[in-house]
Amino acid sequence: MDDDAPGSEGQWYYADGDAPKGPLGVEEIRTALRDGRIRPNTLVWREGWPQWRLWSDVSAGFTAGADPADLTCVECGRAWPAASMIEIAGRRVCVQCKPSIVQRVVEQGVFPGVDRTYAGFWIRFAATFLDGIVVGVAYNAVYLPVYFGVMLPAMRSTEEPNMRVFLAVFGLVWLFGIVLQAGYEIWMVGRWGGTLGKLACRLRIVTADGGRVSYGRATGRHFAKYLSQFTMGIGYLLAAFDREKRALHDMVCDTRVVRI
Repeated sequence: MDDDAPGSEGQWYYADGDAPKGPLGVEEIRTALRDGRIRPNTLVWREGWPQWRLWSDVSAGFTAGADPADLTCVECGRAWPAASMIEIAGRRVCVQCKPSIVQRVVEQGVFPGVDRTYAGFWIRFAATFLDGIVVGVAYNAVYLPVYFGVMLPAMRSTEEPNMRVFLAVFGLVWLFGIVLQAGYEIWMVGRWGGTLGKLACRLRIVTADGGRVSYGRATGRHFAKYLSQFTMGIGYLLAAFDREKRALHDMVCDTRVVRI
């Protein structure tokens, strides 16, 4: 076995804050893993190494040389008996992390350690186009009856056109359009993680760490889109050049649009 592998014989040390702990043998390392004293970002060292290393960089050798009952959870980094592990997307999680991981996968489609694929400008444009059709149908279902039943008769009055009625109704319909668009997007994103257009294109809106977007964040994200509109659409075009395909409103609200 490689001398660098934790499963090989030798004395080991790990950093607990500013203080090194050790020396430890292989079984003591396994105990420290189970207790959570050694995690993926813990620094470890053994004789012959020029410097300390992250446990995540050397743990593969430990897994390879350990008893099959000792497997490492990808979430907490601790070693557990195989009987208490569950495999999801080709990765194993322990019995303690399993409930939260399963819930995250079911609700968000996000699994720890799996690289996310960010949605580019054109697929997002297609999703927005579909949303425009959905909202447009709902808006016109209200606007057209009001226009032909109230606004148009007010303008065609045999007497002087009633501009006051026309402008009042026009203002109400305009306000209805704003509320409809906001309510549709905020509710869909907060409840399902995406609008109908995004879900149809297999896209989801998540937080920077892959979490679910709250209703509050969904509200802020919707109104932040006005910033993109005020910049003559440049805020939307940023998604074509940003490494994580973020538009301006994504940057403001720290959200990402990912493929699912």
